[in-house]
Amino acid sequence: MTKLRFAFPLLAIALMFTSSGCLISRKIVEINDHPSKNVTLVETHDKFFGGKQVDQFWQCADQNGTLVCKQSCGGKTNLACLIFVGGQPTLR
Repeated sequence: MTKLRFAFPLLAIALMFTSSGCLISRKIVEINDHPSKNVTLVETHDKFFGGKQVDQFWQCADQNGTLVCKQSCGGKTNLACLIFVGGQPTLR
């Protein structure tokens, strides 16, 4: 998994293009190797137009030399992500 650490600039670009809506900014907060699976766990902090802020969680894996990331919550998943509206946390 250490070779994936060199792919973080590509990861940041890929994560920006996978978002939908009025995303203003995305910041990578934390990157960790999964303790038992062959994936890298990524947390991003996204800010949207209108003040909504969302912590997104991603699972990334190396597939034939390409870093592939899938959203772990929100979007098309059935798991809620933590969001902040007016400074107050809630689940989305």
